[in-house]
Amino acid sequence: MSVKFQQFETIFKPKSVAIVGASKNSMKMGSIFLDHLKSIGFPQLYPVNPHETEISTLKAYKSVRDIPGQVDYVIVAVPAEKVKEVIEDCVVKGVNAVTVFSSGFSEFSDEGRRREEELVRIAHGKVRIIGPNCLGAFCAESKLNPFLPSLEDGRIGFVCQSGGNVGTVVNLGKRMGFGFSKIVSYCNACDLDSTDFIEYLGEDPKTSVIIAYIEGIKNGEKFLEVTRKVGKDKPIIILRGGVTSGGSKVVASHTGSLAGSSEIWDAVFKYTGAIKVQSIEELLGTALAFLHLPKLGGRKVGIIGMGGGAGVLGVDECEKRDLSVPVLTSETISSLSEIIPPINSNVKNPVDLAEYAMFDPSLLEKTLKIVAPDPKIDVLIMLYHNMSWDLGLLKKVEEIVTNINISKPVVAVLEPGIDLEEIQSKHLEKKIPAYNNLTYACKAIYNVANYYERRG
Repeated sequence: MSVKFQQFETIFKPKSVAIVGASKNSMKMGSIFLDHLKSIGFPQLYPVNPHETEISTLKAYKSVRDIPGQVDYVIVAVPAEKVKEVIEDCVVKGVNAVTVFSSGFSEFSDEGRRREEELVRIAHGKVRIIGPNCLGAFCAESKLNPFLPSLEDGRIGFVCQSGGNVGTVVNLGKRMGFGFSKIVSYCNACDLDSTDFIEYLGEDPKTSVIIAYIEGIKNGEKFLEVTRKVGKDKPIIILRGGVTSGGSKVVASHTGSLAGSSEIWDAVFKYTGAIKVQSIEELLGTALAFLHLPKLGGRKVGIIGMGGGAGVLGVDECEKRDLSVPVLTSETISSLSEIIPPINSNVKNPVDLAEYAMFDPSLLEKTLKIVAPDPKIDVLIMLYHNMSWDLGLLKKVEEIVTNINISKPVVAVLEPGIDLEEIQSKHLEKKIPAYNNLTYACKAIYNVANYYERRG
């Protein structure tokens, strides 16, 4: 591993954390960070406040310099004009990295931008700076979680040029059944940028998939080369903020970044091979598919369900996402015709079992075993539509789909409004991603198939 990797490992796995700006006022952000880290059992915490001797039963220090022993990571939550002095202390102390939660920098004014530049000059690469105006680093494995109500370990690395979107993504990820290896909120990026964290996550053995919310890039050439290199080994899925004229104006006041035109970003995606998504739901739906689907051999989809309307919608969504729904081979059609009654059903693709599977769920198992080997099919979508009215039937279908041994990957799609969490665990154990939105399921399949096509 590189020297840079080791430096970033200490950011995400620090042995000691100081919180500058912690106080006896529990509503202050510094205190919130301290109390949360303490409540989840982070091993070594140092509150820093020149006016206190003890905070939350912990000894308080007047400055970072006064703390005995090594301090790996510092969270700064003091007014912007006081941050400079903290960075100076951190340089003297030999701190590895600092997160500046404080706002009032380049997102605010030209004076704030000059303050940022001074922080970087003082740190001089000896202390790495995350932010300002951000939440910083998170890692469930090391108990580095200064803010989130819950954070589960997993294989997704999340790079986020925002603070608020971190909580949204983590909560939705939990509902979809996955956790995160590392998370970083970096916002203004006066020192460390998305490129640095993507490069680190590319080396991180705990990270299988990288997702990112990005509003702007400061070093375009470096971003292109790093993202292209990392993306050859790990999928990088990017949601870009500020795609509209109004959104780009907000970006400037939010993080102090320049968003760049959509045309430029389209070229970025084409050059790097990063995956472009257009919503948080698509971002996480695509990540879920990469976690559980194998390398797809193509974009040809077989659809199996109950009800003609559901099948029609399935075909529409697939074709809108540049997936094909081919007619099955004559051999497959012939075999299906022998087990599926001809009235109100369809055996060509989508395969509509009509009401027959309601009374004989084993028909679904037989159908899966017949359709899966078809050479025209790369991936199967199981539509659980028209089953939610009978929870017993839904349970039987779940057991069949999750226990069957077939050669093709399967994606399950529930009816909208059905609680995904109640049914997804067995599916994920069997490497079957489950969705309650057909659109995002199809987008995810396309994104996975297209990624592997481009890699060759």
